Amino acid sequence: MDRHYSEIAYGRFDQRTTGKFREVPENVVLRITLTIVIFLVVIIFLLVLSGRIINGAVSMVIDGIVIALCILLIPVVRMQYAGKEWTYTITSKQFSLVTKGCARNYKYEDVEGVSYEFLLHPITRRKIGFIVSVKTKYRSDKYKYLSILRGEQLTPQKTPFYILNDPPKPEPQFDRFSQGL
Repeated sequence: MDRHYSEIAYGRFDQRTTGKFREVPENVVLRITLTIVIFLVVIIFLLVLSGRIINGAVSMVIDGIVIALCILLIPVVRMQYAGKEWTYTITSKQFSLVTKGCARNYKYEDVEGVSYEFLLHPITRRKIGFIVSVKTKYRSDKYKYLSILRGEQLTPQKTPFYILNDPPKPEPQFDRFSQGL
């Protein structure tokens, strides 16, 4: 988390914390399945083509392409988890989330509750993050927070949403005119 300080009128300062997190896309299982099927079809096609070609050199090139595709499959499948990247800003008054084409602001006094449910990997069923539900007076939102932490380190306190449960206390306002300055 980066800490920034912005000057407010009359020399007061307000602390601001910013950071980023990723959200798992809605149709991640379908995307992974489709990616694997496409890779398998291309690999099978290349292997069949390789078996029909008599020339050994061309056949070896095709086998090399198949091996490269198998190696390339792993990072391509991992990229399917990337989803949206959200940028959050935490101030003493509100918690803001911004992504491409969408912005959400949560004033601490409007938040009625935040709940956390473990987000499981669709294939291995490991805990990879949280499904965070934020309920306010006006709306209810869900985020599929993808964490870089694993195992016992994965707790709601390590998410940026935890600030909504325990908002920062506003600092006392300094009024330089009442102090005779």
